[in-house]
Amino acid sequence: MGFLASGSGTGRRTDGLSFSHRLLRKRRQPGSTAAAFYFICLNWAPISPGNRPLRALMLRAWFGDKEMAVKIKHLSILSATAVALLSLSGAAQAGGPGSPGGLCSNATLKGPFGFIGHGEILGLIGGDGTVHTYAAPSILDDVALVTFDGMGHFSRTDFGVIGGLPKGGQITFNPNQSGTYTVNSDCTGTMKIVYTAGGAVPAGVETDLNIVVAADGTLIESVVYRAVTASGESADGVATCPPNCEQGVQESFEGKKVLVYGFR
Repeated sequence: MGFLASGSGTGRRTDGLSFSHRLLRKRRQPGSTAAAFYFICLNWAPISPGNRPLRALMLRAWFGDKEMAVKIKHLSILSATAVALLSLSGAAQAGGPGSPGGLCSNATLKGPFGFIGHGEILGLIGGDGTVHTYAAPSILDDVALVTFDGMGHFSRTDFGVIGGLPKGGQITFNPNQSGTYTVNSDCTGTMKIVYTAGGAVPAGVETDLNIVVAADGTLIESVVYRAVTASGESADGVATCPPNCEQGVQESFEGKKVLVYGFR
């Protein structure tokens, strides 16, 4: 699209180029209104092959014939420098917090994140590698506060409901858990949550998740790929924990960085 509208049917050109010719009939004075107009037009005119004659005329109007060649050269150098800086900026981002050539690392996750989880606990995975369902699947809803240290470890406190009842019968948050995490350079990663002694959930219960870090490190999307319980039996009696303590689950969690935490 041209900088200035074109007209036709009158036998007289009204496009941007002829308009510039008319402007050039008047001598501009530095600091004048006309000079300011030329400068604005010069900077707003799109840079495209079709606009090169128009830009050249405006350069002449702004700088004068004698100075134009030097100014064009200087502008070209400045434009090339700007492009180079933008390229370096993109390269710096691509190699930004994380290993070379990547976007993310363990350091990407630091501080508190609020998580919400939802899903179903279906049954136990037997020795045959299939899910042997419980008498009835249990719906899980969970909220948690996870605090990452930026170096691969986190603390966690959560409250959850399974099948309509609080986990372990505890109606308050359970801080007796810890975990480790890994964030790869492509912003994928893993989290491992392990419950420890002292809470309503038995020690050794474990949840492993595959994660994706998004939104400049402020959002974590995750799906559970492994869940270990402490006891249970499938409805068909084929799978019993122990020894078959890995559960078949369909669960996902979403974590968002807490931007206002502790009233600071």
